[in-house]
Amino acid sequence: ILAEYHRFCVAVVDRSHGHLYEVYLGEILDRGGVDGEVLRRVREGGLGGRDERHIERRLVHAVHQHYRDVAAQLLRVFQAGRFDWLVLGGPREPLREFKDYLHPTLRRRWGGDFHCEPARSSGAEILHRVLEVEERIEWEHELKLADELIRKAEAGHRAVRGLGATLHALDRGEAQTLLVEDGFEMPGYACFACHFASLEQEPCPHCGKPTEPCADVVDEAIELALQRNCQIEHLQGTTALRDRGRIGALLRYQTA
Repeated sequence: ILAEYHRFCVAVVDRSHGHLYEVYLGEILDRGGVDGEVLRRVREGGLGGRDERHIERRLVHAVHQHYRDVAAQLLRVFQAGRFDWLVLGGPREPLREFKDYLHPTLRRRWGGDFHCEPARSSGAEILHRVLEVEERIEWEHELKLADELIRKAEAGHRAVRGLGATLHALDRGEAQTLLVEDGFEMPGYACFACHFASLEQEPCPHCGKPTEPCADVVDEAIELALQRNCQIEHLQGTTALRDRGRIGALLRYQTA
């Protein structure tokens, strides 16, 4: 279950403030920030009668340095503990500017933005906005996986769909990622000692004992996937798998 949850790093940024948060399992943790002290010093420096263009250049330089500082702290957080996705929050224009300072590794982790005023946004408000982004990311991920599975299964290339074929792939140790529609259940037969499951009553191929009636072989499939170090993805909504068996697996390899 925990493997299906992703860890998010959140950077809430404007031209003078930057604050980092971690969101995981529906909770938000404060990871510190970068204050815009340099901007305030630049403004104060303008009171001594300095040239307006000079002050403007100092301001631009200070903003760019601020973005570099926040981006550097983000990279340190990623290198220290890693995260799956990066979400950015703040005013629209500063967010556009800030993205240019992200390390390429962090750009690849970017999952979305939300617009807010950093100085006025509470942790609860930020969490709510990030969970909205997380829901969209997870849904897009599920759609992509289901489409990939159907495409490969129909081409006969390292994927199977449907309960019977999926149970066989799991039993042979071929499955790498199990996709199952949330709430899908099906009665069948199982050898509970060997975790062998089948839609038909037959002797267990591992111990030779008769299989017993099982209320839900989908649950047995998930149990077997866990034992075989197979990644499990529960599909929460309607995907391409809905009309093609409601369960399937992407395979590590495929036997003849």
